[in-house]
Amino acid sequence: RARRVGHTAPVAGAACPPAMSADAKMLAVLVQRTKSELQYFEHVSARLEFTPGTLTPKQVYLCIGKNAIWLVRQNLSRVLRGGEIEYQYIEKVVEDRQNRTEILIALSRNRPQDCPLILHVTSEHRAALINYMSIGYLTDAMCRMGKVVTFPKFETDLNTKKEVTVIRPFEDYQAFACQDYEFFLKSDFKDVPNAVSKTKTGSYEAPASIFPGVMSNVQNNSVKVHASVHIYAPVPLAQLHAIGREHIRWLANEYKQAMIRDQVTYVIRNGTYLKKMNLSNDMAAWSAWEIILKAEEKAGSEHQVVTVVMLLRRQYMPPLCDAVQDFALILKCKVGQLQSAGLDTRKTFSLEEDLRHEAHLAADSFRSQAQNMNLYPDLIQAKLDALLFDEEAYGWLASRLRLKPNGVLQLEKYSWMFLKGIMRILRDENALANPQLWDEAEQHVQSFASKSEQDFDPVHIATKLLRRPAEGLPRGEPDKRTLCSMNDWHARVAKYLAFCVDGGLMGNKFTLSEIISNLANSNVAVQAQNHLMAILDFLLHIRPKDIEIPWDGKGLKNHLLYMFVVDCTFNDRVMQVLLELGYARMILPSGSGKNEQGMSGEYAELLNKLLMSNAASVNLKASICRQIIAEKEAVTGHTLCPGLVHLMRVSGLFLRTYACAALVNLSQAKAVVKDYLMSHGIAEICMQQLRVKDDDLVVYTLMLLVHLTKLVHHRRIIREAGAIPVLYDILSASYAAAKYRRRVLTELCSVLGQMCNDEDTREYICTNYRALDCMYVVFKSATPASKLMSKVIFALKQLCANSLENKEQVGREVIKDVVTLLKEKERLEQRDWATNTIMLLLLLSISKGNCLLIEDSGWSDAYKVLQASPLASLDATRDRIDSLNTRIRRVLEHAQR
Repeated sequence: RARRVGHTAPVAGAACPPAMSADAKMLAVLVQRTKSELQYFEHVSARLEFTPGTLTPKQVYLCIGKNAIWLVRQNLSRVLRGGEIEYQYIEKVVEDRQNRTEILIALSRNRPQDCPLILHVTSEHRAALINYMSIGYLTDAMCRMGKVVTFPKFETDLNTKKEVTVIRPFEDYQAFACQDYEFFLKSDFKDVPNAVSKTKTGSYEAPASIFPGVMSNVQNNSVKVHASVHIYAPVPLAQLHAIGREHIRWLANEYKQAMIRDQVTYVIRNGTYLKKMNLSNDMAAWSAWEIILKAEEKAGSEHQVVTVVMLLRRQYMPPLCDAVQDFALILKCKVGQLQSAGLDTRKTFSLEEDLRHEAHLAADSFRSQAQNMNLYPDLIQAKLDALLFDEEAYGWLASRLRLKPNGVLQLEKYSWMFLKGIMRILRDENALANPQLWDEAEQHVQSFASKSEQDFDPVHIATKLLRRPAEGLPRGEPDKRTLCSMNDWHARVAKYLAFCVDGGLMGNKFTLSEIISNLANSNVAVQAQNHLMAILDFLLHIRPKDIEIPWDGKGLKNHLLYMFVVDCTFNDRVMQVLLELGYARMILPSGSGKNEQGMSGEYAELLNKLLMSNAASVNLKASICRQIIAEKEAVTGHTLCPGLVHLMRVSGLFLRTYACAALVNLSQAKAVVKDYLMSHGIAEICMQQLRVKDDDLVVYTLMLLVHLTKLVHHRRIIREAGAIPVLYDILSASYAAAKYRRRVLTELCSVLGQMCNDEDTREYICTNYRALDCMYVVFKSATPASKLMSKVIFALKQLCANSLENKEQVGREVIKDVVTLLKEKERLEQRDWATNTIMLLLLLSISKGNCLLIEDSGWSDAYKVLQASPLASLDATRDRIDSLNTRIRRVLEHAQR
């Protein structure tokens, strides 16, 4: 007897079922056949039972609409006879307990005569299909009857074929299911119920004693290990750029920022991870990222929490290979409570490794419940022929599925002819690095093209033969909509041909860099150079964002200058190669702004426009920032500042960090850059970034503030922006964890020290904050003579200036340690530390008590070592050493009288 399963509306905000069967373009085709709005489709095996015992098997597209289920023929010609099944006639939907693919849909007696009595469906994505079906059923019922009903879902054995063999969990492990996915955790983990469901909630917990190191030390089970899984809605590949998630790293940045926002958190690990299992024979490409955090939710070691986050990305998802889905597995344990419950502190590291191992195993075993998923090769090929994938997808589909764009237009033939034409130009100029590549390209072209076609010019192929798609557009004089479609197609052709030239056809044997390097080195004659530049101009394909305007061949340089006045789109991949190989810099010299040691004004303006362009990818903007960071003589720094400031305002963590690092380079000893930044709100931006609590971003922001706090009026603006409380918050959260926050503390001490050049700021800090106490802790934990210790000593010197009480307090804490280090000759090789130490001692020696303490700590021996060191050859340092020694001698003489 069938067991009734309570099934109401899906949880609001839950991730959608796999989007590979909700492709918008495919749904548009099916809508034309059904004349009804559709939400989901899937290619299934259907068996229609019109009379008891008689089954009619069909391969169909099962479509979920607003009011009915539709069955469309496999060739998309029309709806199947009896293929419109309205929800009101569905009596029950039965899942087969013996496998994960079979569904039985029973219809009521008052159904239309052409509808089947029973519909048997074999679906690879049964859970997703039933979820969409339940949404449609409940919505339709509420619209018709004005009340909430229950979706008639049951489970029973349908006497069908048994489940395909699946890999079972390891011993003492269990497979946990969430939506359409499964993963392994220890059997001790149990579902944590929520307000909607008791099981399959995506949250689990188990006693911490499941780990070997804890089991023998902690007897009670009050401390729990929490696990949770978050499944994101699938996203089409084409939308990744718009939402800023081209790489899983950007998702990792979002997670890291969210988890360290309101607590003292240390990032232990933040990097890629290699997923090691494919337990469902999944064709998709998987990538992973690992984040390990230590945090204190409240003050005190008993509140210390270790969190392991495993982020997974499933890319090129079957059956259409055009979608991406992200997942997050999070394991968390309150290590501090375990220590309070009796766990040996030395076992804490073992527990962290156990937690990490459990997270790795869950990530490795993460899989789709559908086994051996089928692809829709005809639909994939149709999308390839329409050039609806990106460059990375073209490469993946060619290597894994042996599918390439072709179609009626014969794209494969023309792509080889285009590449051969470029090689012919280089060969005629004796500039082809590997002449054997010509023979390979010629063989391919001969297999595709007739003799009359083999020597077509590349520009002619790109601008004439491939100007219009062979299918999908009406014939005759094009209207406005057709022109837009043609222009969009032409841009996709440019992107695909650029992929073919840049290793898509010949791999690393021939790429865009070979063309550009020959142009940059003037290895070809003027005529060939103009020809190659026209080809690059098309591949770069700079055009207005208004798709109604067609691309025109203005020339590469003119198009680059055109970007200054018009908001444009372009081929991101080609632009990055032009910038990184220096060719764009070469063709944009400026008569007035050119400087032999730096970039031209026009080139700097191009970089600035790209930094502010929405069409530029994260990778391109990061590449520009790296170029600015490497620039030695940034004479055009003021031109680049607007774009970098724009990135700091609106971008994610990654680009904000890069932009900040670039500004550190530009602002170094450049007064005009500093003035521009201070007049355009950089102080407020820096304060916002310091509150983010991302270590990399905080470090580069502090480095920028080091440059910006050297002038009095700049320090005033920064203080008015609220810098002192923000800087002290970072200090108070980091001083006890110098092991993890060494870089942050180093730059923080520099900024605080420079801010204390103003007496009112120094007095305000010493009066209102316990900065000195924090500095003592950092000083004690810093590596001797390290950069951190040098900057702490500098900050202490600044904080105790003009205060005899602070001088004596600092002297009691640091004099003995620093004098002892000065006696070690090898320590003096760290000149910055040695210089700051001598300046601190000179300031502290104003106090007679400090002079006596310096002498008692072994100053006589330290003085001899200093006199014999290279430091004594520096006039300023030698004078300080002598002044310090003279003060100490005077105090001693006065004490002996």
